Amino acid sequence: PAVTALLDVLMEQDQDHLPPGQRRRFVHQRTAIVPYLIRTVEEDQYASADSPGEGQAPIGGWGPILAVRMLGELRAAQAADALVRVVASSSPEDVIHDAALFSLMAIGSQALPAVHAYFRYGSQVETRASLAEVLAYLGRKNTNTFDFLRQAWEAAGWKGNRRMVALALGDLGDRR
Repeated sequence: PAVTALLDVLMEQDQDHLPPGQRRRFVHQRTAIVPYLIRTVEEDQYASADSPGEGQAPIGGWGPILAVRMLGELRAAQAADALVRVVASSSPEDVIHDAALFSLMAIGSQALPAVHAYFRYGSQVETRASLAEVLAYLGRKNTNTFDFLRQAWEAAGWKGNRRMVALALGDLGDRR
């Protein structure tokens, strides 16, 4: 019942944030709520035609966006793969896209395997460019980071957000 009540609160939101009291309720139910937050993010049934942002993402509305943000706030490492999929299935103009990127960074080094997996096996150049900042932030000490960013740089044209990869390479601080 507590999880159901929290999910109802999440889906009924008509603003881009949860009040602090509501967020504390999510924190107290962390173990129970995380799988449901991931499901909220992954399932199209929670999408809204009124999704915020300018893109044409298949997921939207404040419920999924707030779920993405809560996953980051809760540092839910098990959500990393789902968050990478959100980045891949949305466009940079979508609110949920940036929310997923920030949540991956909030999760920290435990999200790095999911980001690495996308750089190894993912096919969308734009998604790699979007994830470049996350990779540089999380993978500063990882030996694969520079090579992944270099490959993303070579694959991206200026229309493919090469600028984002350049910024990530600069943030990485690697002399190469």
